[in-house]
Amino acid sequence: MLFIFMLKLTMSNFWKHQLPKGYYDISIEGSKNQQSVQANWHKVTFLKVSDLVNSEEKVLDFACGSGTYLGKYLKNENNIGVDISASQIEYANEKYGGKATFYDLDNFNFEDYKDSFDRVVCLGLLEFIDTIEAKALIKNFISVLKPGGKIIFTTPNFGYSMRIIETVLSKFGSVDYSNEYKFKYTQKSLRLLIDSFRFESVVIKHFMTFAIFTSFINENFARKINNIIEKVTNHKYGLLILMEIEVE
Repeated sequence: MLFIFMLKLTMSNFWKHQLPKGYYDISIEGSKNQQSVQANWHKVTFLKVSDLVNSEEKVLDFACGSGTYLGKYLKNENNIGVDISASQIEYANEKYGGKATFYDLDNFNFEDYKDSFDRVVCLGLLEFIDTIEAKALIKNFISVLKPGGKIIFTTPNFGYSMRIIETVLSKFGSVDYSNEYKFKYTQKSLRLLIDSFRFESVVIKHFMTFAIFTSFINENFARKINNIIEKVTNHKYGLLILMEIEVE
């Protein structure tokens, strides 16, 4: 409970009230002509993370936004999404309530879900909280995971052309995140973040290559080229970092 109280104090008004209701879902699904870099950025991320989740596993999506990942990218229907924004959660329940259950942070308590989840997914939050909050968050994630469960994080790779990342995140959409960053991670700093936990199994990969910018031609084309480049380079380069942690 103390962690949630601290998080609500430190997360700015931007996340709670300034984002339009359903912003992420609308921005992703609104690209009818298959030509949106912003939409494809999110789609590639969701598809990448979905490949790491078994259809029978129960998932907690923390910082779930408008509920798109649980609502459209996972098959099972017993998952839970949590977000600090009540308006995003309202949207998620209205649109995807039949696929998952969504709670705003005021109505979610980690202590009620001990050993409940096979996977905890946290996409694009680490960069917006400080390292003390990040470590507290990881401890809470560990507490709700079943033995052998996994935590999946994604965060921008600020060691790889940081200006490009900030341009994508701040300029291609209608929302500017540049003033909200609290820590800009690289693979090295991610390792340092989790070093004190002494996890036995941690996999860190890079994904999302510059091919994503060809989405203005066609989203499917961009994803295919992106996948080819990732395989050829063995995930050593990319605009985003994916970290998968196994918890005993």
